[in-house]
Amino acid sequence: MKITLREKIITIGFLFSVGCTAQDFIVDDIGYNRLANNTVEVTAKRSMHYVGDVTIPKKVEYNKISYEVVAIADDAFSSNTNLTSVNIEAKLKRIGNSAFSTCTSLKEINIPKSTSEIGKYAFRSCKMLGSIELPQSITAISECCFTGCTSLTNIVIPNGVTKIDFCAFRGCTQLLSVVMPSSLSVIADKAFKDCHSLKSIHFPKALNSIGTYCFEECTDIESLHLPKTENIGEGAFSGCTGLRSVTIQEGTHTLPLAMFANCTNLNSVVMPNSIVKVGRQIFIRCTNLKNVTLPNHLTEISNGMFSGCASLKSVKLPESVTEIKANAFYNSGLERMFIPAKVAQINNGAFNGCKNLSVISVDENNDFFTSDEYVLYNKDRTKLIYAFGHITEFDTPESVTEISHLAFANHEELRKVRISKNVKIIKSRAFSPCDNIQEFWVDERNANFKTIGNVIFNKQGTEIIKAYSLKGTYQVPDSVIEIMPHAFSGNDDLTEVIIGNHVETIDACAFARCKQLKKITIPASVVSIKSLVFYNCTNLEEIEIDKANPMYCTDNNIMYNKSRTTLFKAFGNKEKYNIAPTVTSIQPFAFEGCNKLSYINIPASTSKFGEKIFESCSNLQNIKVNWIKPFYMPISKMFSNSTMQKAILIVPDMSVQKYRENEFWGQFKYIEPDLNQ
Repeated sequence: MKITLREKIITIGFLFSVGCTAQDFIVDDIGYNRLANNTVEVTAKRSMHYVGDVTIPKKVEYNKISYEVVAIADDAFSSNTNLTSVNIEAKLKRIGNSAFSTCTSLKEINIPKSTSEIGKYAFRSCKMLGSIELPQSITAISECCFTGCTSLTNIVIPNGVTKIDFCAFRGCTQLLSVVMPSSLSVIADKAFKDCHSLKSIHFPKALNSIGTYCFEECTDIESLHLPKTENIGEGAFSGCTGLRSVTIQEGTHTLPLAMFANCTNLNSVVMPNSIVKVGRQIFIRCTNLKNVTLPNHLTEISNGMFSGCASLKSVKLPESVTEIKANAFYNSGLERMFIPAKVAQINNGAFNGCKNLSVISVDENNDFFTSDEYVLYNKDRTKLIYAFGHITEFDTPESVTEISHLAFANHEELRKVRISKNVKIIKSRAFSPCDNIQEFWVDERNANFKTIGNVIFNKQGTEIIKAYSLKGTYQVPDSVIEIMPHAFSGNDDLTEVIIGNHVETIDACAFARCKQLKKITIPASVVSIKSLVFYNCTNLEEIEIDKANPMYCTDNNIMYNKSRTTLFKAFGNKEKYNIAPTVTSIQPFAFEGCNKLSYINIPASTSKFGEKIFESCSNLQNIKVNWIKPFYMPISKMFSNSTMQKAILIVPDMSVQKYRENEFWGQFKYIEPDLNQ
């Protein structure tokens, strides 16, 4: 038995991690716990750190009894930041959970061939570990086993391993290659997420499961050849910005949600004819995608399937397609579209934002749709589904009784609209955003709608449908009960709105993008305010709410519900806001555009968060949170990457390490204790 310590053991106050067990005895500066049958495991030592080079012997003698060393205990060397190498002579069977976690100076370790189990987090954040040889006796790579090993460049997974577990190699940013064995059947969620240097992957034929976000942000992968695999998790290859081409083997039947989302250099995809279902947003924001071969048994174009595919000019839809889902081609570069005969349903916004779309033609044998030079209709032309091409003026045909949701969305050049006497239904956002409309005329014989000034109402005057080209102050008439979705959106010259005394409901996005809106007055009658009412109202200085209102109030430039449990909107662009300690929920975009905001304190009571709460808060410098245990949430939806790189996250003193190690909060570059607690 021999112990080699190149550096002197340093005695310090040492706090053990959760689950760590104090030693039964120490021999030659190594702690041991007794197990059955004269065997022991290496464990952490009271008040001592392991430092330098350590050799673990085959056997150890204590009180004249010889013990065989068979394991390294959970947390045994955890956080020993000055440990540089470990030579294991023992015939280990197990390396415990977090055994070498956060040994940030560890460069070398040999794992005996006898080892059959390596625990969860065993080598997490061993940032100097450049290589490691895994024994043939293991059957799985455990959860987070090598996550954050930023110097690891190559790994050979032994034959016999059937599973690579959750986050096993996540954040191994220098990992260039992985050799996967023929025995491998499961790669779990996020196993290789953020492995930015990984260039190629050769999947074994036996593989039958690729987990969610498994290879997300593997930005150096250039091509993929996927085997026949029935279980692929959502976002599996999302954010692989270097990926250019994908080939999928025949026999695969389904592809998941957002599988290739944000693969901005992907330009070619060939899908086999065995595929019958493609998940939502599979190619969302694949801005360079030009060529897609769709399988001939596909029955639907899924929600957001080609959303944001700016280079996609045309797609040949298979004859089997019966439905085009909402936002299927949203904001794509689509120029021409042919609707096959079997298509029976085209959902709202399928072609929304397709500014270059100049032709939609429909198979003459289609029983549900037809088109003319500028408009897609239902077969009998009673429903106007979508207007395309460059339209400056539009007269609604006499046959039309309904104008669909998003029918004229993003027609920025539209100036004049005339609504015929037969129109009975104008769906929400039918003309939003059409921010340049100058004239909106409704036939006086129309029994359902009327215009007063620059505002369209229902005939009774109880609903505001759409306002356009408003300037200065607008007084909502007392006849109005409901302000419909997007009713005032995009009125850039509108500075003040006074809500009438009988309004009860303000619908979603009612004042969105009113960028010069400075003040709004809300009466006691309003009992329902929907989401994103003030989205992108970046100059809003005052929200005045009648004190008698039973549902809403303001306090210190923040709008709340009456009980102050929900925060709706901060206004006035202050450097600091004092959030009520009773708040449990913060709505989406609540602090949007507060570019002077430098400090925010989020109460411990808060447990629900909308997306992009701090959107465009470019000066945010200090963020204080009060949860002892890091709150589980994808904070990238809440804070921008630039904020997480420059702002200081202030956390409870006892929880600093927990936040640094947390999958989400650990993305902050600077995490400091709250010294004022």
